[in-house]
Amino acid sequence: MSNLARTPAHLVGNAFVSALTGKAAQLRDALIQQTLKDYASWERSIDENVVRRHPELRIGTQDYLQEVEAFRGRIGDAFDWVVPAFETFVTPDPDDVDPAVEMLGTIQGWFDGDVDTANNWTGANPALERVNLFGTEMIAGWKGSFTDNFIDHFVTPLATVLPNQRNLAQQVQEQLTCNKVIYIQRRQSAMDLLDTALYATQNLDNEIDADAAKWATIAAAAVGTTLGPFVAGWGIGLALMLDAGGTIAQGLVPDKEEKKAITRFNIGGRTTADVAANITTAISALERDTYSQEQQVATALRDITRVIESLRRPSLVSNTSGPFSLERSALADATAAELTRNMQPKR
Repeated sequence: MSNLARTPAHLVGNAFVSALTGKAAQLRDALIQQTLKDYASWERSIDENVVRRHPELRIGTQDYLQEVEAFRGRIGDAFDWVVPAFETFVTPDPDDVDPAVEMLGTIQGWFDGDVDTANNWTGANPALERVNLFGTEMIAGWKGSFTDNFIDHFVTPLATVLPNQRNLAQQVQEQLTCNKVIYIQRRQSAMDLLDTALYATQNLDNEIDADAAKWATIAAAAVGTTLGPFVAGWGIGLALMLDAGGTIAQGLVPDKEEKKAITRFNIGGRTTADVAANITTAISALERDTYSQEQQVATALRDITRVIESLRRPSLVSNTSGPFSLERSALADATAAELTRNMQPKR
C-alpha cells in the first residue's frame, strides 16, 4: 500500500477551483435559461415568486403583468446561491494533510526494521543495529550488577519499544491518509454533482435519462487493521481503525449503483425548482456524509491516544518497561561510588 494517496490533477489547487466555479456558473446560467424556456418551470416560478408573494394582485391585471415582467428581469437573483454553495467545496484541501502524512512516513523510516526471535534488531537503519552490538559489547567488556541491570531493563526492552514506535507512526498515518481520501472524494463528488445537475437541468423529466441523473456522495472509509497482530496486543483490537489501503482501493467515488456510497439519489425533476431543491439536498447530504467520516477518523485517533496512554501510565508509575516505555535503569541515579562498585571493566 502506498503511504500517500495522490490527489488527481483535476482536483488539485487552482485547476480544481477554476473548474468548480466555472461549472457552478454554468449551472446557475442553465437554471435561469431553462426556467425561462420551460413552461412548467416558468409557471411554477411565477406561482412562487409573484402569486404567493403578492396575493393582492389579481391574475391578468396590469399590475400583475408588470410584476411578472419585473420578476423576469430579476430571475437571476433566485439562483445567486448556486456558485457560493459550491465554493464551500474549495476547502479543506486534501493536500493540506500531506506534510503530516509524509513526516509520519519519515518517522517510520527512522525505525525501519524487525526484531528476530533472539531479540536482535535487523533492518535498514544502521544506527538501530547498534542496539544489538551495544548489548554484546557490554557483556563482553563490562561486569557488575549495573551492567546486567542496564542490559535487562533498557537495552533488551528497547528492541520491543522501537518497532512499536514505528508501528504507532504507521497506524496514525493510516488514519490521516483515510482523512485525505475523504476530502478527495468530497471534491470529486462535488464535481460529479455539478455534471449531473447540469444534465438534469437541461433535460427535464419528460426528456431525462434516469441513469444519467443519478448521483452518489462519498464512500464509507474501509474499516480494518492491516498492521498485524501488534495492534491486538496493544488493546486496539476492539477500536474502530480505518484501513487506508482498502479506502483508496474503493476509488474516489463509488459507482452510482454501488452500495459503498453512503447516500445515492436522483437529481432529476419535472421543473428547475425541483432540480434546484434536489441540488441543495445533495449538497447537504454530501456535507453530512463527509462529517460522519471525519468523525470516524477523529474517533480512531482518540482511540489510539487512549490506548497508548493506558499502556504508558502503568509503566511510568511503576518504573517498568512496557510497549512504549523503558524502565529507568539503576545507572540513571547511580553515584560515582556506586558506579565504581557495580560496573567494572573486565580484565
